[in-house]
Amino acid sequence: MLIFQFFFTDYDGEEVLPTQNQYASIDEIIEIMQSVLIRPENFLGIVDKNDRTLQFIVNDDYSLDADIPVPDQKGSYTKTISLHEAVKLVQKQTELIQIDAIEGMAFMKW
Repeated sequence: MLIFQFFFTDYDGEEVLPTQNQYASIDEIIEIMQSVLIRPENFLGIVDKNDRTLQFIVNDDYSLDADIPVPDQKGSYTKTISLHEAVKLVQKQTELIQIDAIEGMAFMKW
């Protein structure tokens, strides 16, 4: 079973910080996504064993920004998607988060 560290903030509920080192299966993370990523500004991220993060934040129009920060390049790979697409992305994850496995990601400097 594939396990990822995760974090999230639900501004109407609870929060799990990255420093809390919480882990869950893909199925458990998808359940959390479906309850958290439904309000603007809420966010959720997963972290692979190499500390690469895939995170999602809800926009005002309820679309999501998928984001993979690359600190050594001082930017992030991003893409605007739906919650349904975000769930599919997480379902397709392998042990390591791969930028090139996510079609249409664009690099943006910070």
